[in-house]
Amino acid sequence: MSNPEPPGQTVQPLSVAIVLTDAAHPSNGELRLLDHLTADPRYEVSALWHAAPPTVPPTLSERIRAAFENRAVPVPPAYVPRHWHPAAALPQPDEAPAADVIVDFSHSGIPEAVTTAAGQGLWRVSSYLPGAGIADAVAGRPVTRVDLIRTLPDGGQQAISHAVYDTKFLARRNAGYIREKSVQLIIHALACLHRDGKVTVAPGPATEKAARASLTGYGYRTAREVAYRIADKASARLGGSPGGFGLRIGTGDITSFDPASGIDVPMPKGHFWADPFLMVHENRVFCLFEDFDYDTGLGQIGAGVLTDRGMDDLGRAFSASHHLSFPFVFRHQGEIFMMPETHQAGRLEIWRATGFPLQWTLHATAFEGTGLADTVLFTRDGAWWMLTGLCNDSFGDFCGELHLFRTSGPDLSWMEPHPLNPVVIGADTARGGGRVHDVGGRLLRVSQDNSGGIYGWGLNVMEIERLSPTEYAERRVRHVTPDFAPGLVGCHHFDCAGGRWILDVRRP
Repeated sequence: MSNPEPPGQTVQPLSVAIVLTDAAHPSNGELRLLDHLTADPRYEVSALWHAAPPTVPPTLSERIRAAFENRAVPVPPAYVPRHWHPAAALPQPDEAPAADVIVDFSHSGIPEAVTTAAGQGLWRVSSYLPGAGIADAVAGRPVTRVDLIRTLPDGGQQAISHAVYDTKFLARRNAGYIREKSVQLIIHALACLHRDGKVTVAPGPATEKAARASLTGYGYRTAREVAYRIADKASARLGGSPGGFGLRIGTGDITSFDPASGIDVPMPKGHFWADPFLMVHENRVFCLFEDFDYDTGLGQIGAGVLTDRGMDDLGRAFSASHHLSFPFVFRHQGEIFMMPETHQAGRLEIWRATGFPLQWTLHATAFEGTGLADTVLFTRDGAWWMLTGLCNDSFGDFCGELHLFRTSGPDLSWMEPHPLNPVVIGADTARGGGRVHDVGGRLLRVSQDNSGGIYGWGLNVMEIERLSPTEYAERRVRHVTPDFAPGLVGCHHFDCAGGRWILDVRRP
């Protein structure tokens, strides 16, 4: 879905020239950028050519690693463009192209005449440097940083933006993942340039350099990770709950909750409970949550009611033949609605309660054929907004980007994508971890922090500072990490209502 022109504005399209690493076989990331620019009227591709990236002779240990991973790591499916087609590609120019921006994926020695031809400079993402992502996986770093760097006509460099992505434990997979994912940095920066007419520079130095990997310890870490995964599967078959989440309850709200003061909720064996949402109904505080069954490998929606002792289990509230989670529950015009995560069904669904909390009927659907994760609705000044995780890569990752839409409300009759989508990029803050809370006019969004080397490592409270049809900005006002109680390795979802709070916590 392309982004529309901002209301009331008619701005000349940005001219973008692109240097590919291989014009005959562009990578998935390059194809996604070409597809986006072709579909969006804010841009035009003025030139397209290729330049061979620099080569660094591999060491013997690097050749051994590559040979192993070429066999062990599946090749991600090739991205099939919907709007851009190779037959429409522009020929390689004989001289410097006229362009506002040149995006260079090759990181090769671009001639000075080309570099100085673009008024907004030559843009490069560090994920396309030779060897990028390899050293991070080999060293076992929890996140891999990617920088979008601009080279100015005078030769100076500036960092436009940066993001961190959770590191995949196999080096080849991590390298391919950050290449495809980080194209969103270019898309967001181009949208800001089109809106503002200038490039906003990020704080900090620009570093266009990829470290060489030392393979010391890599084989051990890889074997250990594989062993852990095998052990987890065996434990699940025997009725255990490896890597599972549980619920923790306390008294307070989003501005005052103390996770250390909470009490844990008992769970049935062979299950974990996660993604809790609270709803006050008939003077009681109810909870809807993901009830994951290790036997089936699927989550369904469970229900409970909070008590002075903790929570009483009310049983299954909602089930389907596919995985369900994140049961965002909200009230509108006297009705109670639920929007569970249904990305395996390939669409967004809203259900209306006919007998809360255990009886529901389908109310509306949207985004047919699209997977979305952790979607929430909220209102501001009478307008409905939707925040959601969209997977724009072939790795099935929902943790790195957040998308914003204006919408009609619970009937989902229309959707208008925000022109800055994705409005948040990075595994440390993007993915939703609960609803948006309105606290005295402040909009507080709960998000996940997946930068700690494990999914669901931490929680953020993000304050939305600017929200309009052309703007979005937020800042982190609280950070919760899993060190408030012994034996925890994660906490990734929070909600509160009726003076009570609930979050999920993860154990090994």
